Amino acid sequence: MRECKETTGIAKLELELKKSKKSHKKLISYHRNKAKKEQIESASTSCSGCERLRNKVKEQGDALDNVEYGNVTVKEKVAQLQSQVQELTSAEQESLIRMKTNEKTCSCMTRMMVFDHIVNNNIPTINIPRLILQSQSRAGLKADKIPQRTAVEMMARELGAIAEM
Repeated sequence: MRECKETTGIAKLELELKKSKKSHKKLISYHRNKAKKEQIESASTSCSGCERLRNKVKEQGDALDNVEYGNVTVKEKVAQLQSQVQELTSAEQESLIRMKTNEKTCSCMTRMMVFDHIVNNNIPTINIPRLILQSQSRAGLKADKIPQRTAVEMMARELGAIAEM
């Protein structure tokens, strides 16, 4: 009988042990769930701060996008203006007449213009530089260096020397 009581006592203890293990597991899962809920609640209260930060970051991102778009449009305008400046510069270079081949020597075209004014129009040498300047400005052309009166007089002497030959 004693053996029976001992086996029933052991069985009761084992049953109690199983129950306490189950209750222990339930308590552990309860505390885990409670801790998770507390974390979620604390996160939800801090999420309102996170939400404000997200909104602020989004606003700053939008502002940055606007600035970048403005920067791109400004770069496009600058590129367009630079191309216009290049076109105008090239057009201006095309309309520029080289009156001198180097610092002191006049080009053949300049000499021929001076000779034409002296021979065909009988214009005094003092008026020829002004006449060349006016005729080119009316034609929409620009000259880099117009010959001075002394250079025109030297060309007139050359013309006389050529005529004597």
